[in-house]
Amino acid sequence: MKARQANLKKLGGALKAMTDESKKDNADLAVFKTQAPIIAGLAPQLHDWFPAGTGAEAGVKTAAKPEIWAQPDVFKQRADAFAAAAAKFSTTVDGGDLAAIKAGVAPLGGACRECHQTFRQRDES
Repeated sequence: MKARQANLKKLGGALKAMTDESKKDNADLAVFKTQAPIIAGLAPQLHDWFPAGTGAEAGVKTAAKPEIWAQPDVFKQRADAFAAAAAKFSTTVDGGDLAAIKAGVAPLGGACRECHQTFRQRDES
């Protein structure tokens, strides 16, 4: 579970860096070139980070909802959609068109959010 949590933090950090950068008038292409591969590399593994027995019952603090294991097909579908969005965005970044890259950040974040809405508990702290 520690590896899962570390990888999720990497995903979140990379997405935040790109979201923040996409809001700048003079966005730096290098930020996208370094962060997009992190997401594209990790996203296809996402589904595998949640094997049975690694929810709250494992005794570790986790934001993962039981629905991950109760609805494995739906979870896999959402994880696969995020991986596809990450691959598409990575291709956009490789193209180097900053306007297209900035426009592509929101759909990538949307794919991330789509999974969170069903499968992640909100952090109320």
